[in-house]
Amino acid sequence: LLEGKESSPRCVKLWRLTVSLCSFGVVAVVVCASCAKADARTTWTGSGQQLVLLATPLNLSSISHLWSKYIHAWKELWKIVVEAGRFVLVFIFVSAVAKLKISGFIDIAKYFSFPAPAFMGVMGFLFTTVGSVLVLIGPIISSPMASIIGAKLLIIFLIIATYYGHYKPMLNSEGDKKTTHQQSMMKNISIIGALVMMTGYDLRDL
Repeated sequence: LLEGKESSPRCVKLWRLTVSLCSFGVVAVVVCASCAKADARTTWTGSGQQLVLLATPLNLSSISHLWSKYIHAWKELWKIVVEAGRFVLVFIFVSAVAKLKISGFIDIAKYFSFPAPAFMGVMGFLFTTVGSVLVLIGPIISSPMASIIGAKLLIIFLIIATYYGHYKPMLNSEGDKKTTHQQSMMKNISIIGALVMMTGYDLRDL
């Protein structure tokens, strides 16, 4: 969040996970399609003999039916999908907490010359930890407000981290270092956008 370093192995793992999920959906459709039974149709030849023709298994009606079953199956798993998405969203915060711990957050506050660095470091640690937990448990305990509060804590932390960790250094950087700060800043802004969108959905359920 603050270092602005890209981890290529981690990006590769996330890319493989995305491809695997997409492949799972394609395989599910193909398997369902392969289970479709052909319709037998009887017609008459000019010589008076019966000729049995098999209709194409993947006609429009069968595809529509398979698609409906596929959508229905995913609707049944909506809670799992939502929780998985929330976990992916807060994973970057959880990993930062596990790696830096309180001492790491305090060191970062000292590096950026924050007033009362010990207090600011502890607050940064608490905002990321408590915010991530509330975002995750909100749907589990059926409390949209808990999820909203957690998202707000993470947004506040990200705004401060983005401004001091990437925006200000970007203004005084050149070349690859400036590009790295720009990419990290846009990444954090994207996470803020996802948290705002999640908050909007939770507000609907209040």
